[in-house]
Amino acid sequence: MEPVLCDGVIGEILAGARSRKEYDDLYKYLTRTYRVIPFTVEVSERFNALVMGGERLTHGHLSDYLIVATALAYDAHLRTLDRRDFGRLSGMKLL
Repeated sequence: MEPVLCDGVIGEILAGARSRKEYDDLYKYLTRTYRVIPFTVEVSERFNALVMGGERLTHGHLSDYLIVATALAYDAHLRTLDRRDFGRLSGMKLL
């Protein structure tokens, strides 16, 4: 299974950079190490269904819903330490 990151995760990681150099180094590392899967119309539709639907993440931020929507749209497994919260969402495949 090829390791991928969605562009929302890339954005979250880069937001934590403490300097321009750290940002550039992180960007280079992430884009060379992982295939970055983009935000698409299908991701947007799944995101909307999650946010407007009845399923909720206990500690979910909008970026978490974006990550889940991307995993669902691409039929990808989600690697997370929060298995209890993410695992209860319909259709989620966790590693």
